[in-house]
Amino acid sequence: MAQELIVGKTLKETTFIVLVVVTVILGILTLLFHVNTEPEAARFCLIGAVVAGVFAVRRGIRLAAQWRTLTIDDAGFTINDRRGRRPYQDSQVLSLAMFSQTNFSQGIAETFTQQLRLWLDEGNGRYEQVDLELTHPVQAPNPFLDLEKRLADRLTDKARAVLDKGNEVVGEGWKLDQRSLAAQTPAGPRRLYLDQVADIGVFDRELCVWQKDEDEPFFRIPAKSMNALLLERLLREKLAGQLGQGEPPTGSLGRVLFERKSEAGWAWFWGGGALLVTVAAFALTGGEVVPMVILLLCAGGLAALAAWMRRWRFRCHQYGVSQRGLFSEPRLMYRDMISFTYTATRMFVNGVYSGTSLNLTFVPAPGPGRQTISFNTTLQGIDEELDGLRQHIAQVIAGRLLDELKAGRAVDWTPNLRFLPDFTLEFRAPGMLWGSHPPVIVPITSIVNMGFNAGTLNIWVQGNDTSVINELASSPNFWPGFHLLSALLAPPPAEPAPAGPAAPTP
Repeated sequence: MAQELIVGKTLKETTFIVLVVVTVILGILTLLFHVNTEPEAARFCLIGAVVAGVFAVRRGIRLAAQWRTLTIDDAGFTINDRRGRRPYQDSQVLSLAMFSQTNFSQGIAETFTQQLRLWLDEGNGRYEQVDLELTHPVQAPNPFLDLEKRLADRLTDKARAVLDKGNEVVGEGWKLDQRSLAAQTPAGPRRLYLDQVADIGVFDRELCVWQKDEDEPFFRIPAKSMNALLLERLLREKLAGQLGQGEPPTGSLGRVLFERKSEAGWAWFWGGGALLVTVAAFALTGGEVVPMVILLLCAGGLAALAAWMRRWRFRCHQYGVSQRGLFSEPRLMYRDMISFTYTATRMFVNGVYSGTSLNLTFVPAPGPGRQTISFNTTLQGIDEELDGLRQHIAQVIAGRLLDELKAGRAVDWTPNLRFLPDFTLEFRAPGMLWGSHPPVIVPITSIVNMGFNAGTLNIWVQGNDTSVINELASSPNFWPGFHLLSALLAPPPAEPAPAGPAAPTP
């Protein structure tokens, strides 16, 4: 029997439960104060209980309206909500969008929230948009997976047939035919011929399409918009050997994959402070030079801070990183880096998790005009885009380290680890107070297992019950070396079996 999944809101939502608990507590306090003839306190608690109760009722009504279940069948599914039970066939799905979000508890990934948006044919030219959402433990499989693949494959086949007949596939703000993509961009309507598409991908929850020799996306739409998934699938299918190829033009860092800016509110805040201090300098100093100069200097400092926050921008590109400040924008190619450090530290205040401090540091090899670039931020959990970029950057740098190793040169991994040309690891465990222990040489072929425990990489070799290498994941340049080691430990691709003797011709 098919399982019925709860895919909408329920009364177990934290906000609703808190409102109900507050209402009950204030109601009890109202009775206690009334019994003890304290009318002012009773009146105050009663007002609070009424306000909390009103908000709880409103929230409960809204949650009840969003309650929904889903039952998946072999060729369709049934949605049950306030409109009743409604069976649908797969053929009634006009489009779909998918999205996944990681939920953190105390900075550790605990659950995934899967969101599935369907556009359903209701007949008579009408369609309904239905949002399905559920949360499951990280270790559990995605309950939507089979349905998502089934629907996406069917819609892709249907769209492919439309294109083969010379017609267009249409989405929100775009049209695709056999030769080009027509899109509504901020610069107005534009057309991109498919042989000029450089790459596609989802970044910051937007589907981006890049044109060759351009850093900024030619076109971007929300990944949850109608037919966005279909556009990505069709382009990847038609341009399989073309995407992500080629080197950037001289002086270019390649396509922009990730961007973070200062919040605009802070620039306005400090700019407003500069304006207020300037007004005070003329209105409150009575014409005295020294106080006026001091206040104007303070205003200038606040204005400079506002301008810096307005301009500040950190970007990760296909081939490097850049960080724009007030007067300059340092740029650094991955190939010119000797170290990339990614550190995530969970912070607690009085035993309560307050966020994760994240630091990315890019150290260049000596050279003219090169300087270290750092990015620091505080997050609730981990930014999945940053985590994906960590892997991308580490893999790029690991490829360069592998070339060095194959050329017969030793490669530094962390301050305590390095790869030797004979494909062994040299590990110098740090001493208790200073210095280090004698080096331990570990053949990579002898490694039987490795894993993380409390932010430390542990490596076991044959014949040892305890780990022989223990290195902090926060060590400088840890992740590129880890990706290099993982690549060296990966089994080689299987060679095709030799062809057997030809069957005799009858």
